Amino acid sequence: MFVEQFLCPEVQDSIEIIARCPRDEAEWFTAGKRKNCSKATKYCKDERVYHCVPNHYLNETVEVCAPWKLIVFGYCVEYNFLGRRVQENYNTNCTQFAVPCPLYYASNEVYKYQGCYELIKSTNSEHVSLSQIEQHSTVNNLNEDKEMIDLEERVDSRHNVPKSKKTDEDNPHILMFYIGAIFLTGIVIPINIHMFIIYRKRNLPRYTNIFYAQQKIGKQCSD
Repeated sequence: MFVEQFLCPEVQDSIEIIARCPRDEAEWFTAGKRKNCSKATKYCKDERVYHCVPNHYLNETVEVCAPWKLIVFGYCVEYNFLGRRVQENYNTNCTQFAVPCPLYYASNEVYKYQGCYELIKSTNSEHVSLSQIEQHSTVNNLNEDKEMIDLEERVDSRHNVPKSKKTDEDNPHILMFYIGAIFLTGIVIPINIHMFIIYRKRNLPRYTNIFYAQQKIGKQCSD
Protein backbone atom coordinates (compact mmCIF):
# COMPACT_ATOMS: atom_id res chain seq x y z
CA MET A 1 0.00 0.00 0.00
CA PHE A 2 2.77 2.44 0.91
CA VAL A 3 4.68 1.76 -2.32
CA GLU A 4 1.52 2.20 -4.36
CA GLN A 5 1.21 5.79 -3.15
CA PHE A 6 4.46 6.65 -4.95
CA LEU A 7 3.25 4.86 -8.08
CA CYS A 8 0.10 7.01 -8.11
CA PRO A 9 1.18 10.56 -9.07
CA GLU A 10 -2.47 11.65 -9.49
CA VAL A 11 -2.76 11.84 -5.70
CA GLN A 12 -0.03 14.44 -5.36
CA ASP A 13 -1.23 16.26 -8.49
CA SER A 14 -4.71 16.71 -7.02
CA ILE A 15 -3.60 18.63 -3.93
CA GLU A 16 -5.03 22.07 -3.21
CA ILE A 17 -4.74 24.05 0.00
CA ILE A 18 -8.04 25.72 0.88
CA ALA A 19 -9.35 28.11 3.49
CA ARG A 20 -11.73 25.63 5.13
CA CYS A 21 -13.18 22.16 4.66
CA PRO A 22 -16.85 21.20 4.30
CA ARG A 23 -18.83 21.41 7.53
CA ASP A 24 -21.43 18.73 6.81
CA GLU A 25 -22.30 15.89 4.47
CA ALA A 26 -24.01 18.15 1.92
CA GLU A 27 -21.01 20.42 1.57
CA TRP A 28 -18.73 17.39 1.44
CA PHE A 29 -20.75 15.88 -1.38
CA THR A 30 -20.74 19.16 -3.33
CA ALA A 31 -16.99 19.59 -2.91
CA GLY A 32 -16.37 15.99 -3.93
CA LYS A 33 -18.47 16.42 -7.06
CA ARG A 34 -16.49 19.55 -7.98
CA LYS A 35 -13.16 17.79 -7.35
CA ASN A 36 -14.28 14.82 -9.47
CA CYS A 37 -11.97 12.29 -7.81
CA SER A 38 -13.80 9.37 -9.41
CA LYS A 39 -12.43 10.07 -12.89
CA ALA A 40 -10.27 7.34 -14.38
CA THR A 41 -6.57 7.34 -13.56
CA LYS A 42 -3.68 5.87 -15.48
CA TYR A 43 -1.45 4.67 -12.65
CA CYS A 44 -3.51 4.46 -9.45
CA LYS A 45 -4.58 0.96 -8.53
CA ASP A 46 -6.90 1.87 -5.64
CA GLU A 47 -9.98 4.01 -6.08
CA ARG A 48 -9.44 7.64 -5.16
CA VAL A 49 -12.09 9.50 -3.18
CA TYR A 50 -12.49 13.09 -2.07
CA HIS A 51 -10.74 14.17 1.14
CA CYS A 52 -10.46 17.49 2.90
CA VAL A 53 -8.13 17.11 5.86
CA PRO A 54 -5.50 19.01 7.88
CA ASN A 55 -1.86 18.66 7.00
CA HIS A 56 0.60 17.08 9.40
CA TYR A 57 1.46 20.41 11.08
CA LEU A 58 -2.18 21.37 11.66
CA ASN A 59 -1.76 24.78 10.04
CA GLU A 60 -3.52 24.21 6.69
CA THR A 61 -6.40 22.23 5.26
CA VAL A 62 -5.80 20.20 2.12
CA GLU A 63 -8.15 18.95 -0.57
CA VAL A 64 -6.86 15.77 -2.19
CA CYS A 65 -8.09 12.78 -4.14
CA ALA A 66 -6.66 9.76 -2.38
CA PRO A 67 -7.63 6.20 -1.43
CA TRP A 68 -9.63 6.14 1.80
CA LYS A 69 -8.11 4.67 4.96
CA LEU A 70 -9.57 3.25 8.13
CA ILE A 71 -8.60 5.62 10.95
CA VAL A 72 -8.24 3.83 14.27
CA PHE A 73 -7.66 4.57 17.96
CA GLY A 74 -9.37 7.96 18.03
CA TYR A 75 -6.97 10.10 15.99
CA CYS A 76 -7.77 12.87 13.54
CA VAL A 77 -6.94 12.52 9.85
CA GLU A 78 -4.02 14.19 8.11
CA TYR A 79 -2.54 14.26 4.64
CA ASN A 80 1.17 13.43 4.83
CA PHE A 81 3.11 15.10 1.99
CA LEU A 82 6.17 12.91 2.52
CA GLY A 83 4.22 9.65 2.51
CA ARG A 84 1.79 10.96 -0.12
CA ARG A 85 -1.18 9.49 1.67
CA VAL A 86 -4.06 10.06 4.07
CA GLN A 87 -3.35 8.67 7.53
CA GLU A 88 -3.76 9.17 11.29
CA ASN A 89 -2.27 12.25 12.94
CA TYR A 90 -0.78 10.76 16.08
CA ASN A 91 -0.46 14.17 17.73
CA THR A 92 -4.22 14.50 18.04
CA ASN A 93 -7.01 12.98 20.11
CA CYS A 94 -10.49 13.42 18.72
CA THR A 95 -12.22 11.33 21.38
CA GLN A 96 -12.35 14.38 23.68
CA PHE A 97 -14.22 16.73 21.31
CA ALA A 98 -17.80 17.88 21.84
CA VAL A 99 -18.66 15.49 19.02
CA PRO A 100 -16.04 12.80 19.57
CA CYS A 101 -14.91 10.40 16.90
CA PRO A 102 -15.36 6.67 17.42
CA LEU A 103 -12.61 4.16 17.91
CA TYR A 104 -12.42 3.73 14.14
CA TYR A 105 -13.95 5.48 11.14
CA ALA A 106 -13.35 6.01 7.41
CA SER A 107 -10.99 8.84 6.50
CA ASN A 108 -13.47 10.33 4.03
CA GLU A 109 -16.02 10.76 6.86
CA VAL A 110 -13.87 13.13 8.90
CA TYR A 111 -16.34 15.96 8.20
CA LYS A 112 -18.49 14.42 10.94
CA TYR A 113 -15.85 15.38 13.51
CA GLN A 114 -15.36 19.10 13.08
CA GLY A 115 -13.16 19.28 16.16
CA CYS A 116 -10.28 18.06 13.99
CA TYR A 117 -10.59 21.19 11.86
CA GLU A 118 -10.74 23.43 14.92
CA LEU A 119 -7.17 22.35 15.64
CA ILE A 120 -6.01 24.29 12.60
CA LYS A 121 -3.76 27.12 13.76
CA SER A 122 -4.15 29.24 10.63
CA THR A 123 -5.80 28.98 7.22
CA ASN A 124 -5.19 30.40 3.78
CA SER A 125 -7.74 32.72 2.17
CA GLU A 126 -7.23 31.34 -1.34
CA HIS A 127 -6.38 28.15 -3.20
CA VAL A 128 -2.71 27.29 -3.49
CA SER A 129 -1.43 25.03 -6.25
CA LEU A 130 1.07 22.24 -5.76
CA SER A 131 3.68 24.22 -7.71
CA GLN A 132 3.43 26.97 -5.08
CA ILE A 133 3.89 24.38 -2.34
CA GLU A 134 7.04 23.08 -4.07
CA GLN A 135 8.24 26.68 -4.56
CA HIS A 136 7.79 27.27 -0.83
CA SER A 137 9.84 24.14 -0.13
CA THR A 138 12.56 25.36 -2.53
CA VAL A 139 12.76 28.69 -0.70
CA ASN A 140 13.12 26.84 2.60
CA ASN A 141 15.95 24.74 1.11
CA LEU A 142 17.72 27.89 -0.13
CA ASN A 143 17.43 29.43 3.32
CA GLU A 144 18.87 26.26 4.86
CA ASP A 145 21.78 26.37 2.37
CA LYS A 146 22.42 30.03 3.26
CA GLU A 147 22.42 29.18 6.96
CA MET A 148 24.94 26.39 6.27
CA ILE A 149 27.20 28.81 4.37
CA ASP A 150 26.99 31.33 7.22
CA LEU A 151 27.90 28.59 9.67
CA GLU A 152 30.95 27.62 7.59
CA GLU A 153 32.05 31.25 7.48
CA ARG A 154 31.76 31.56 11.25
CA VAL A 155 33.81 28.38 11.72
CA ASP A 156 36.48 29.66 9.32
CA SER A 157 36.62 33.05 11.04
CA ARG A 158 37.21 31.32 14.36
CA HIS A 159 40.36 29.86 12.82
CA ASN A 160 41.32 33.24 11.32
CA VAL A 161 40.59 32.05 7.79
CA PRO A 162 37.67 34.15 6.54
CA LYS A 163 35.67 32.54 3.76
CA SER A 164 35.70 35.68 1.63
CA LYS A 165 39.49 36.14 1.88
CA LYS A 166 41.45 33.21 0.56
CA THR A 167 45.05 32.74 1.54
CA ASP A 168 47.89 32.43 -0.96
CA GLU A 169 47.89 28.69 -0.46
CA ASP A 170 44.30 28.56 -1.81
CA ASN A 171 45.40 30.08 -5.16
CA PRO A 172 46.97 27.39 -7.39
CA HIS A 173 48.76 29.93 -9.61
CA ILE A 174 50.52 31.59 -6.69
CA LEU A 175 51.38 28.18 -5.27
CA MET A 176 52.95 27.09 -8.57
CA PHE A 177 54.91 30.34 -8.69
CA TYR A 178 56.33 29.66 -5.24
CA ILE A 179 57.29 26.12 -6.20
CA GLY A 180 58.98 27.34 -9.39
CA ALA A 181 60.91 30.03 -7.50
CA ILE A 182 62.10 27.52 -4.92
CA PHE A 183 63.13 25.08 -7.65
CA LEU A 184 64.99 27.82 -9.55
CA THR A 185 66.77 29.14 -6.47
CA GLY A 186 67.63 25.83 -4.86
CA ILE A 187 68.56 23.70 -7.88
CA VAL A 188 69.02 25.48 -11.18
CA ILE A 189 71.17 28.40 -9.99
CA PRO A 190 73.60 26.26 -7.92
CA ILE A 191 74.04 23.88 -10.89
CA ASN A 192 74.86 26.79 -13.20
CA ILE A 193 77.39 28.20 -10.71
CA HIS A 194 79.01 24.79 -10.31
CA MET A 195 79.28 24.33 -14.08
CA PHE A 196 80.78 27.79 -14.43
CA ILE A 197 83.46 26.99 -11.82
CA ILE A 198 84.35 23.73 -13.60
CA TYR A 199 84.54 25.56 -16.89
CA ARG A 200 86.91 28.16 -15.42
CA LYS A 201 89.16 25.51 -13.89
CA ARG A 202 89.46 23.63 -17.17
CA ASN A 203 90.07 26.62 -19.41
CA LEU A 204 92.00 28.98 -17.13
CA PRO A 205 95.45 27.25 -17.65
CA ARG A 206 94.99 27.38 -21.44
CA TYR A 207 94.17 31.05 -21.37
CA THR A 208 97.14 31.67 -19.05
CA ASN A 209 99.58 29.88 -21.41
CA ILE A 210 98.29 31.84 -24.38
CA PHE A 211 98.69 35.05 -22.45
CA TYR A 212 102.33 34.30 -21.52
CA ALA A 213 103.09 33.17 -25.05
CA GLN A 214 101.79 36.40 -26.47
CA GLN A 215 103.89 38.41 -23.98
CA LYS A 216 107.00 36.41 -24.86
CA ILE A 217 106.50 36.92 -28.61
CA GLY A 218 105.93 40.61 -28.07
CA LYS A 219 109.11 40.90 -26.04
CA GLN A 220 111.17 39.13 -28.70
CA CYS A 221 109.80 41.37 -31.39
CA SER A 222 110.73 44.48 -29.42
CA ASP A 223 114.27 43.25 -28.99
